[in-house]
Amino acid sequence: MAKWSGVKRFYKKADIIKGLDGLFLIVLDNNLVKTPSGSELSVPSLALAKAMAGEWNAQGETIDPNTMPLCKLSATAIDRIKNKRDEVIGITLKIVETDLLCYRAKDPVDLVSLQDVSWQSELDWG
Repeated sequence: MAKWSGVKRFYKKADIIKGLDGLFLIVLDNNLVKTPSGSELSVPSLALAKAMAGEWNAQGETIDPNTMPLCKLSATAIDRIKNKRDEVIGITLKIVETDLLCYRAKDPVDLVSLQDVSWQSELDWG
């Protein structure tokens, strides 16, 4: 979104269209909005797409990406996560390995027992 920052508003209306893949795309005067890396700005939820188009429609004379949190988050997800999905999953799994020590199940009994056997020594050691 950085390339949009400070640009004079050049469109009359933001809207959404449904893509062939079932995703909803954001359009400005029927022109597809692109992420900073050049991907189409699209989301799987109609409600989210409407809210994102609303962010574009709410822009004044100059575009301010800081007032478009949904568009920024979606563009980031597309540019940084979608294209590096396996890497992000690997990093997340590494975090989960340690985070689960702090968030333990209270039921079912067999899961509680498994957690105690697998993780309690790690907690006792710390």
